Amino acid sequence: MSPSEFVARMWAADQRFARALRRDDIREMRAALAEKTGLLERYFAASCDRVRGETDSAPSIAPPVREPVSRADALKG
Repeated sequence: MSPSEFVARMWAADQRFARALRRDDIREMRAALAEKTGLLERYFAASCDRVRGETDSAPSIAPPVREPVSRADALKG
């Protein structure tokens, strides 16, 4: 989902929620909130997946992880 599509759909859900709030319509408020939650989940899940995909192919700059060495093993050489 593109950022502009996300904003447009979120704005529409906000408007539906505001109308439901003015009418004190709990069922419609819940539906609007559920839609907003779904939009947020889809938008940010796609963003996270895209970032993960970019970092998976990038070389790691972190030093390799080494197992701790006991003092006895260090003295063995």
